[in-house]
Amino acid sequence: SPDLRWRRIRRPVVITGGELTLEMLDLRYNRQSNYYTAPLHIKANGGVFLIDDFGRQIISPRDLLNRWILPLEERIDYLSLATGKKFAVPFEQLIIFSTNLDPRELVDEAFLRRIRHKIKIDSPPRELYTDIFRLCCQQRNIPFSQAAVDYLYTNFYDQGKPPRSSDPRDLLEIVQSICRFKDRQELLSPELMAEATGRFFCQI
Repeated sequence: SPDLRWRRIRRPVVITGGELTLEMLDLRYNRQSNYYTAPLHIKANGGVFLIDDFGRQIISPRDLLNRWILPLEERIDYLSLATGKKFAVPFEQLIIFSTNLDPRELVDEAFLRRIRHKIKIDSPPRELYTDIFRLCCQQRNIPFSQAAVDYLYTNFYDQGKPPRSSDPRDLLEIVQSICRFKDRQELLSPELMAEATGRFFCQI
């Protein structure tokens, strides 16, 4: 029989955004039930911890990184119980800071050194954008239309507005909302694209 002490699991992925506070990085004690809730980064141990929209949290980026200056270097964090006793826990996860702000405006050079790898994600080329658009259509059961992509480039992207990899997802969600409201079939007609882009790109 199998050894029940072992389980095959998937590595955890924890995502947080602008709602992140310093209190969410400490143990939370429930006095009624007499148990602790682990902080987000401990739940992500052995996996990935993604901080989206870094720099737009309620707390400042400096305060957040001050909290993690020791764990980032030594891969160990210290948590406090309600009694005041502290204990060490592993700090072993891949931390990803995602932001559309200039990192040099958020933190100083000392903190940037502790975030070893910086990867700039530029606007996708037209071929890749088309593949993303096609994939988003498949995920939503919307027939792909090359004419819809051409419409976006002719009226927006070739006019100076940089394309973003998230644009197809957001635009198609607007398309679906319009079609549900008007009880129409989800086809990427020029009229529907004009209405969706007018709302998405603030051209109402």
